[in-house]
Amino acid sequence: MLYYSKSSKSKIVHFISCRHSKSMLLENLGSFETLREAQDAGYRLCKHCNPVFPFYRSTRVQTQDYCRQNGIACEIYWQYVRLWTPHSSWRIVPTDNGEVALYHKNQWESYRDVQSSVKGFHLQNKRCKSMLDYCQYIVEHDQYRCACPAQKPNDAKLPKPPAPKGSKRWVKEQKREAKRERRRAIDNVFNLFAQLEAARA
Repeated sequence: MLYYSKSSKSKIVHFISCRHSKSMLLENLGSFETLREAQDAGYRLCKHCNPVFPFYRSTRVQTQDYCRQNGIACEIYWQYVRLWTPHSSWRIVPTDNGEVALYHKNQWESYRDVQSSVKGFHLQNKRCKSMLDYCQYIVEHDQYRCACPAQKPNDAKLPKPPAPKGSKRWVKEQKREAKRERRRAIDNVFNLFAQLEAARA
């Protein structure tokens, strides 16, 4: 769960552990269940909450040396770290639980990747303890893919275009979104009660 101030125009979301979220008034508190929801609404993660930057800094010198030696380009953006080689493109991004994850650029658009948190990328099922370990994994991945090229999956299709306003699919999507909003509102009330109980304890 991520939180933001309804009275602020900065459009920044915070984890509950962030010092900025603790200073917000309860009556102004809004929330999102996921980072993707926040980003779709035009919000970005607070730079103090973002786990990507301390993760990168912990092995910055070793990572830069390794990247130069192995032909990996590395750039730090506001919300993520971008890595790319002559063969592949990657992003290290924050997750909903305050950790980091590695995403690999899609060769083909597939239905299983449509709901990815990073548009055009899919989650790579790999967890490393440092940025340097991720860079080493990327080099090994490129070597493997050069030797064994990936085969196009049978379900590789472009995602459906947005439903036209007023269509049956659009109406169904609006109803589903209204249900999700109601569930989020109920969850927010329970979370606020839990915070108040914790404050009293």
